[in-house]
Amino acid sequence: STELSPLLKVRWRNLYPEKVMNPELSRTTDTANGTIHFIAMADSSVVGCVTLTKDSNHGRNLRMRWLGVDNDYRGKGIGAALVQACLTEAGNRRQGIWCNARLSATSLYRRLGFEELGNPFDLPEIGLHLVMRTTGLHAHEK
Repeated sequence: STELSPLLKVRWRNLYPEKVMNPELSRTTDTANGTIHFIAMADSSVVGCVTLTKDSNHGRNLRMRWLGVDNDYRGKGIGAALVQACLTEAGNRRQGIWCNARLSATSLYRRLGFEELGNPFDLPEIGLHLVMRTTGLHAHEK
Protein backbone atom coordinates (compact mmCIF):
# COMPACT_ATOMS: atom_id res chain seq x y z
CA SER A 1 0.00 0.00 0.00
CA THR A 2 1.13 3.57 -0.55
CA GLU A 3 1.61 4.32 3.15
CA LEU A 4 4.35 1.66 3.21
CA SER A 5 6.13 3.23 0.26
CA PRO A 6 8.66 5.37 2.24
CA LEU A 7 9.48 2.36 4.43
CA LEU A 8 9.92 0.06 1.42
CA LYS A 9 12.18 2.57 -0.32
CA VAL A 10 14.61 2.75 2.61
CA ARG A 11 14.44 -1.05 3.08
CA TRP A 12 15.23 -1.81 -0.55
CA ARG A 13 17.96 0.76 -1.07
CA ASN A 14 19.80 -0.56 2.00
CA LEU A 15 19.15 -4.29 1.87
CA TYR A 16 18.70 -4.98 -1.84
CA PRO A 17 20.55 -2.13 -3.53
CA GLU A 18 21.09 -3.99 -6.80
CA LYS A 19 17.46 -5.01 -7.20
CA VAL A 20 14.32 -3.32 -8.48
CA MET A 21 11.88 -2.71 -5.64
CA ASN A 22 9.03 -5.24 -5.57
CA PRO A 23 6.49 -4.60 -2.76
CA GLU A 24 4.71 -7.88 -3.57
CA LEU A 25 7.61 -9.96 -2.22
CA SER A 26 6.94 -8.83 1.35
CA ARG A 27 3.29 -7.75 1.18
CA THR A 28 1.91 -10.72 3.16
CA THR A 29 4.35 -10.11 6.01
CA ASP A 30 4.14 -6.31 5.81
CA THR A 31 0.36 -6.27 6.15
CA ALA A 32 -0.09 -9.25 8.51
CA ASN A 33 -1.96 -8.85 11.77
CA GLY A 34 0.61 -8.21 14.49
CA THR A 35 3.30 -6.84 12.16
CA ILE A 36 4.65 -3.48 13.25
CA HIS A 37 7.03 -1.22 11.33
CA PHE A 38 9.41 1.36 12.76
CA ILE A 39 11.09 4.10 10.76
CA ALA A 40 13.82 6.58 11.61
CA MET A 41 13.46 10.15 10.37
CA ALA A 42 16.19 12.70 9.77
CA ASP A 43 15.90 16.00 7.92
CA SER A 44 12.22 15.14 7.27
CA SER A 45 13.06 12.02 5.28
CA VAL A 46 12.99 8.34 6.17
CA VAL A 47 16.58 7.16 6.74
CA GLY A 48 16.08 3.85 8.54
CA CYS A 49 13.60 1.05 9.08
CA VAL A 50 12.92 -2.25 10.77
CA THR A 51 9.94 -4.62 10.88
CA LEU A 52 8.73 -6.86 13.70
CA THR A 53 6.43 -9.76 12.79
CA LYS A 54 4.72 -12.68 14.46
CA ASP A 55 6.85 -15.66 13.45
CA SER A 56 7.60 -18.36 16.04
CA ASN A 57 11.00 -20.00 15.70
CA HIS A 58 14.11 -20.64 17.79
CA GLY A 59 12.03 -20.48 20.99
CA ARG A 60 10.83 -16.92 20.32
CA ASN A 61 7.49 -15.66 18.99
CA LEU A 62 8.54 -12.49 17.15
CA ARG A 63 10.90 -12.05 14.23
CA MET A 64 12.81 -8.86 13.52
CA ARG A 65 13.43 -8.28 9.82
CA TRP A 66 14.75 -5.77 7.33
CA LEU A 67 16.79 -3.51 9.58
CA GLY A 68 18.39 -0.90 7.35
CA VAL A 69 19.92 2.56 7.81
CA ASP A 70 21.06 4.84 5.01
CA ASN A 71 24.82 5.06 4.59
CA ASP A 72 25.10 8.74 5.50
CA TYR A 73 23.31 8.11 8.79
CA ARG A 74 25.13 4.99 9.96
CA GLY A 75 27.26 5.05 13.10
CA LYS A 76 24.89 7.47 14.84
CA GLY A 77 22.92 4.97 16.91
CA ILE A 78 19.93 4.83 14.57
CA GLY A 79 20.15 1.06 14.03
CA ALA A 80 20.40 0.52 17.78
CA ALA A 81 17.40 2.80 18.36
CA LEU A 82 15.34 0.83 15.81
CA VAL A 83 16.26 -2.49 17.45
CA GLN A 84 15.47 -0.96 20.85
CA ALA A 85 12.00 -0.01 19.55
CA CYS A 86 11.46 -3.67 18.64
CA LEU A 87 12.71 -4.77 22.06
CA THR A 88 10.31 -2.37 23.78
CA GLU A 89 7.39 -3.63 21.69
CA ALA A 90 8.38 -7.25 22.40
CA GLY A 91 8.60 -6.49 26.10
CA ASN A 92 5.12 -4.95 26.01
CA ARG A 93 3.87 -8.16 24.38
CA ARG A 94 5.93 -10.23 26.86
CA GLN A 95 7.60 -12.03 23.99
CA GLY A 96 11.11 -12.62 22.72
CA ILE A 97 12.64 -11.86 19.32
CA TRP A 98 14.73 -13.85 16.86
CA CYS A 99 16.33 -12.69 13.62
CA ASN A 100 18.66 -13.71 10.84
CA ALA A 101 21.45 -11.20 11.44
CA ARG A 102 23.97 -10.26 8.80
CA LEU A 103 27.44 -10.94 10.17
CA SER A 104 28.22 -7.23 9.92
CA ALA A 105 25.40 -6.52 12.40
CA THR A 106 26.01 -9.23 14.99
CA SER A 107 28.05 -7.00 17.32
CA LEU A 108 25.15 -4.50 17.41
CA TYR A 109 22.70 -7.25 18.36
CA ARG A 110 25.08 -8.71 20.97
CA ARG A 111 25.43 -5.28 22.56
CA LEU A 112 21.63 -5.08 22.80
CA GLY A 113 21.30 -8.43 24.56
CA PHE A 114 20.93 -10.96 21.76
CA GLU A 115 22.68 -14.34 21.69
CA GLU A 116 23.89 -16.33 18.70
CA LEU A 117 22.48 -19.72 17.77
CA GLY A 118 24.34 -22.25 15.66
CA ASN A 119 26.76 -21.49 12.85
CA PRO A 120 26.78 -18.83 10.13
CA PHE A 121 24.76 -19.69 7.04
CA ASP A 122 24.66 -18.17 3.60
CA LEU A 123 21.61 -16.48 2.11
CA PRO A 124 22.14 -16.42 -1.67
CA GLU A 125 22.93 -12.97 -3.05
CA ILE A 126 22.87 -11.48 0.46
CA GLY A 127 25.68 -13.18 2.36
CA LEU A 128 26.50 -14.79 5.68
CA HIS A 129 24.00 -14.60 8.53
CA LEU A 130 23.65 -15.90 12.06
CA VAL A 131 20.44 -16.68 13.87
CA MET A 132 20.28 -14.45 16.93
CA ARG A 133 17.66 -14.18 19.64
CA THR A 134 16.90 -12.22 22.74
CA THR A 135 17.95 -13.50 26.13
CA GLY A 136 16.54 -12.55 29.49
CA LEU A 137 13.12 -11.79 30.89
CA HIS A 138 10.74 -12.93 28.19
CA ALA A 139 13.17 -15.16 26.34
CA HIS A 140 11.78 -18.56 27.25
CA GLU A 141 8.32 -18.94 25.86
CA LYS A 142 5.94 -21.85 25.60
